[in-house]
Amino acid sequence: MLHCYYHVLTISCISKRAKMVSVTLKTKNKGIIQHLAVDFTGLKIYSEN
Repeated sequence: MLHCYYHVLTISCISKRAKMVSVTLKTKNKGIIQHLAVDFTGLKIYSEN
C-alpha cells in the first residue's frame, strides 16, 4: 500500500464548465508516474515499480 497523502479535488472544485484544470503533484520518489487516474472520489497513482 502506498502511503501517499494528497488534497483531493471535489466535484465543487472541478466544474463541468471548466476548460482546463492544472494540478501539481509532488512524489516522494524521483521516478516518473506511469499511470494516473483521477475520479471524483479521490486520486489514485499506479506505477509499474
